[in-house]
Amino acid sequence: MIYLKYLPALLIMTSQQLVQASPVIYVECDNLPPMCSTESENPGMVMEIGMEAVRRAGYTPKARILPWKRAMQEVRSRTDAVLVLFSRTPSRAPLFKWIVETNSVGFSFIRRDGASPIADLKTAQAAGRIGIRRGSSVVEWLERNGVEEEELETGTMEDLAAMLKYGRIASVLVLPEIFAPVYASRFGASPVVGKVVYEDSDWIAGGPAMPASTVKAIAEAVAGMKRDGTIEQIIKRYGSTRAVAP
Repeated sequence: MIYLKYLPALLIMTSQQLVQASPVIYVECDNLPPMCSTESENPGMVMEIGMEAVRRAGYTPKARILPWKRAMQEVRSRTDAVLVLFSRTPSRAPLFKWIVETNSVGFSFIRRDGASPIADLKTAQAAGRIGIRRGSSVVEWLERNGVEEEELETGTMEDLAAMLKYGRIASVLVLPEIFAPVYASRFGASPVVGKVVYEDSDWIAGGPAMPASTVKAIAEAVAGMKRDGTIEQIIKRYGSTRAVAP
């Protein structure tokens, strides 16, 4: 009788222990709102996709915002961490386990307010130096298309916004939804966004030692999120025009 009296409490305790026992997987990204953010209530579109995938895969997700270089080094050395908002490039391909594509991304040349839009790479080169975010994968696309190192300027989003405004660079090749709010917040005007010149996909990627079972579980979770419309709903909630990856 005593056992039956305390059975409900024991069941609750056991349930809580099972939840707490779920292994943690860190979901890592640079601080690039509205894609990835330090805000706990609005962690960012891609961060939300990654965290929900990890949760559905049977793990406890924990967001971690780090500079790209540090995040990549950390994920490569661990079995319990993944990168999101991460593009697959020739130099990165052999360094990570590429779990699954989540959504499309589109890069555009952006100019300071009042300038004429840029619609292609040749026009951007003729206009002057091109700014790119430090650590961005887009540098490899530029190099493959014949752009020389001396034609480029790297920096943080804030640095690039100032360089663009004051004429140190002629354009920035970046995701508009990340850069435009930074520029507008600082200068009170919207920059000029050209059409998309380079399309890519965001991936969830793990380190080379990540267990195959974890890779499979996360990939299957994302497939389910694509089927039931979860990724599309998250994208729309953030007001993005990005498409769900096939």
